[in-house]
Amino acid sequence: MLRTKGLMRRLFVLWSMWFVASICGYATDLNSNTISGDLFVNQILFSILIAVSKMILVLFDTHVPSFRRRTLHQGAQLVVCICFLILTLMTFYGYTVFEAP
Repeated sequence: MLRTKGLMRRLFVLWSMWFVASICGYATDLNSNTISGDLFVNQILFSILIAVSKMILVLFDTHVPSFRRRTLHQGAQLVVCICFLILTLMTFYGYTVFEAP
């Protein structure tokens, strides 16, 4: 495996993706108490969101024959890129939440 250049490159990309995903997941869990103020409420909301999305994914995969793993991956990457673009623009323009006096 280490001597096959193409296989090693693909494996390295996969390892890098797993590492970055685990760091992002850890950071999200670590800082999730700052979203609504309560760590446990945020974890419950995350769990509900993940469970519902997996149910929708099963239904979508069952009823749409052209749906493939590549479509799922590229669609998820597109959504993540759009979200990060929106967050970047909000940060760049100094977006703050309006707080009532």
